[in-house]
Amino acid sequence: MKILLLLFIFSLSIASSQQPEWYRLDADLLHCTFVGNTSAYSLGTNGCLLRSVDKGASWRQIPTGVQTSLRGIAFADSLHGTAVGDLGTILVTNDGGISWKVHSFTTPYNLHAVSFKGKYGIIVGDYGHIFQSDDGGNHGRTLMQV
Repeated sequence: MKILLLLFIFSLSIASSQQPEWYRLDADLLHCTFVGNTSAYSLGTNGCLLRSVDKGASWRQIPTGVQTSLRGIAFADSLHGTAVGDLGTILVTNDGGISWKVHSFTTPYNLHAVSFKGKYGIIVGDYGHIFQSDDGGNHGRTLMQV
């Protein structure tokens, strides 16, 4: 009987150690998207960027180096992605979202959404500003102000 009790306690400790760990984010999440079949991203206030590689079952916070709200994200392919946000924040990744760098293209406007079709991308922001990239987000230019 003692052996059964010990086995039961041992199995409970193993099961509880495999439960996902929850923690509170200091951010509101504003946007999410899937890239491919298994990778997902969510972003929000305070520069929050979360990445999942298991269809959203677990998430890891990725350092961005910014504190502004991030509002949109898109990938040109499985490696090259762009995230946009307030005060002209543009982040780029060239390694599938593992790490992100602040992009040198600057604008004072809040950026709300980004979309890519292959290497061609569009970013939209405050006051009808539309920005264009034709190299996967590495360089951009003002396309128009509506």
